[in-house]
Amino acid sequence: MPRQKGYFHRHHARSLARRGDAAAKGDRVRPRLVGDLLATLNEPTHLRILNSVSRVPLSVPDLAAILELPEPIVSAAIETLQNLRIVRAFTVVPHVLYTLAPLAAHHERLACAALDAVRGDPAAQRDRAAARARSRARLDTRARPALMDAT
Repeated sequence: MPRQKGYFHRHHARSLARRGDAAAKGDRVRPRLVGDLLATLNEPTHLRILNSVSRVPLSVPDLAAILELPEPIVSAAIETLQNLRIVRAFTVVPHVLYTLAPLAAHHERLACAALDAVRGDPAAQRDRAAARARSRARLDTRARPALMDAT
């Protein structure tokens, strides 16, 4: 006779599995997902995008300007990162901004290790500084008209 599943698995496993949380799978790390993550982090464009969006949320045109790459390449890289649930999108009209997504513990450790490895690189530091400046410039242009209307 098969063993009955516990309360947790009866009530919470399905919702956690939909989110992609490792706890729903008994804390097993799926080798293919880890391999996909490592292959993605090995791609310089993906790593540069992660480095930039780890600082501030950015749109595709902002990322294209920071990385000096065509928008279709940046968009394809963002789509790959979204499919692996490393990056998530949210809308701030009229922009779609991308930021790091909450990751399962083992994926988060890998992503943090990769980002920590590039933190000292001068090119990575320039990308992060440009991301911050670009984000602040976008905020300034949105805030000024509202302040002028209030006076």
